[in-house]
Amino acid sequence: MGVKRSHFQVWAVRGCSLVIAFHCLVLALYAQKPIDQKYPPDVPPSPNFRTNSNSYSAIMDVLRASRPSVSQEQLDRLKKLQF
Repeated sequence: MGVKRSHFQVWAVRGCSLVIAFHCLVLALYAQKPIDQKYPPDVPPSPNFRTNSNSYSAIMDVLRASRPSVSQEQLDRLKKLQF
């Protein structure tokens, strides 16, 4: 037959279970708080950075040999295209 437990034992087990569940819930909610980290401000790039054709780019080193020259007429036609 089964073991008979007193009401105190049953409620003690339920109470311990509730306390453990409450502590887990509190820890989970505490972990959701945002971390207040301080980051240095972004450094703005130079205004001429995008137009600087002398800046190093590894892909341009690879493509330089197969890169065709473009005429002014082709550049003018390109300006008329809508992107």
